Amino acid sequence: MSILAFAFLLIAGATEIGTEKDGIIHVTPMEAADLVANHPNVQVLDVRMEHEFQEAHIKGAVQISYYAPNFRMQIAALPTDVPYLVHCRSGTRSSRAVRILQQDGVSTIYHLDGGLNAWQAAGLPVIQKEATP
Repeated sequence: MSILAFAFLLIAGATEIGTEKDGIIHVTPMEAADLVANHPNVQVLDVRMEHEFQEAHIKGAVQISYYAPNFRMQIAALPTDVPYLVHCRSGTRSSRAVRILQQDGVSTIYHLDGGLNAWQAAGLPVIQKEATP
């Protein structure tokens, strides 16, 4: 392999985000932050419950509770041509939610491994509920 071809492979590999597994792209908090900051077409989908979302959430996130009785209907109503960054608190609910999105034909799905817990542990910003005096 020529040095030029090797350099191209290194550069091309460095620009990819996450690790794809079964059609889902798993991302670290830093990779997710890069998606949010540099790809305005990516929609952050928070599948935690409303009270969790109100306590803290990623700026611009849309909240649809995984436990809502009409969760599947709400997910089915989402556009399938939009890339989604899906997360919950720790990754359990969102791991299930991404499979539903996939079944509904969403073409690009990013899963924030470790959820909002990992995002906050990495020191990344959240919108927090203001304390009432």
